Amino acid sequence: MIDYHLHTKLCRHATGEMAEYIETAVAKGIEEVCFTPHIPMPDFYGRNLRMEPADMEIYLAEIDKLKKKYPDMVILTG
Repeated sequence: MIDYHLHTKLCRHATGEMAEYIETAVAKGIEEVCFTPHIPMPDFYGRNLRMEPADMEIYLAEIDKLKKKYPDMVILTG
């Protein structure tokens, strides 16, 4: 089973930590996930629905950390 549509609190309309999402996926037997936060966009496009440019580095670092912590889970970035 897979889940390729996970938002994070970095995109301002989800809650919880990314590690919690992975732990829930493991508990449900999901083998692959893809985090799909809304990437930084120009200011006229819903600031409350997307990451800020500075969040991108945080997002990618967290993905790297999760891949190391959960080597049996396929973790993709969207």
